[in-house]
Amino acid sequence: MKSTIITHSIILTLSLVFAFYASIPNFNIESEEHYILDVDPKEISSLSLSHKGIHTKMEKDANNHFWISIENENKGEEGGTPYEYGNKTRYKANPQIHTLLKNFSPLLTPKIIGTADEAKLKEYGFKDHEYFINVKTRNAEHKILLGNETFGDKSYYALSPHDQKIFVLPWTMMDNIRVAGFRLMETNLLGLSNSDFATAKIKHKGKTMNLNFTLDKDKINGTWSSSNNQIKTNKRISVWMNTARSSLVHYYPNEETNQILSRTPEILSINFTAKDGRENMISFKKLERKRINKRDGESEIIETFFAYSSFIGTYVALRSGMKNVISEFNDLIVLSANTP
Repeated sequence: MKSTIITHSIILTLSLVFAFYASIPNFNIESEEHYILDVDPKEISSLSLSHKGIHTKMEKDANNHFWISIENENKGEEGGTPYEYGNKTRYKANPQIHTLLKNFSPLLTPKIIGTADEAKLKEYGFKDHEYFINVKTRNAEHKILLGNETFGDKSYYALSPHDQKIFVLPWTMMDNIRVAGFRLMETNLLGLSNSDFATAKIKHKGKTMNLNFTLDKDKINGTWSSSNNQIKTNKRISVWMNTARSSLVHYYPNEETNQILSRTPEILSINFTAKDGRENMISFKKLERKRINKRDGESEIIETFFAYSSFIGTYVALRSGMKNVISEFNDLIVLSANTP
């Protein structure tokens, strides 16, 4: 009985393997690993993906920072990206983007299908749509056309931009670019760590609080203290500062909201100075908007807290909890603030 089950399992496995290869058009397949592109990641100025109505572009600015723009033509869908209104968004990329770019140095394929002709271009789906990955450097442009999905997994048939060979693009490459909204968005407000901090200046309701930072012996944590040396208050200030500076980005607002924020009064600002003289500033603001409650049809006021971060270079919406942080500071400022 056991041997019969094993025999049937082997036959089933062989049948599936045969079905897979039978689904591939009948011309020579090169099984060895093959280089498609070899681009120095440092030389890449932009990386674009256009696929199924979603257009993703990662572009380097004058300061060598990458910004990601995503436009989704599919109405009612968000394509796994953080949107505020409509189907467009733009945000700063975090350092993980450099890991993504290394995939092109070199870009490898596990399988070359063969050289394309008109019949093969149609058979593999290259005539049905204009999907592509485009890699640009200062001096070159490499456009990889995308065809149909391969049989049995989420990889894609692709067309080499230089030798017109059809190859298999691993699903991991497509996945890394498509989910850039989750993995590559910069969510930190500061470009400084505890080992960098020297001083900070907080401004709130016309008053200023000057703080000094002392790094602990573990060289990881530290303490913020105000000039009046009130121990109890300083402990509260340290907790508050760690909470405020650790606020994470929820999403990047659209241009309309950015214009509104530029005219909105500041609630509170913190200017951080590093030991080497670098400065990072965070300015907090609040917007109130009316929204109709779907349950009872009544209107309600929604508060959203935003921050302008000099590290990021634009306004960002903050995750929930910032209201409590601002409220708590109203108590601290009474105890420890010095009027300018």
